Amino acid sequence: MKVGDLVRYKVKGDQGPLAIVVKIAYSHASYHSRVRVMWAGEEIPIQAKVISVKGNRVSSWVSPEKFELVASAGSLR
Repeated sequence: MKVGDLVRYKVKGDQGPLAIVVKIAYSHASYHSRVRVMWAGEEIPIQAKVISVKGNRVSSWVSPEKFELVASAGSLR
């Protein structure tokens, strides 16, 4: 996962909201790595509101394991 990638928030039994990775904080231990995403779409879904920063479209720092890669930034060009 890298900055600019299109990702989907993992939700059981349903398709989660889409987002774009805007920042990454790497760690030597993968469980400490974190990403920040900007949510896509007109309406922010409930999952985005829960992990947003002051109710805006950018998330707080979240584990990358919460997202699945939809499209790599390199493949979008």
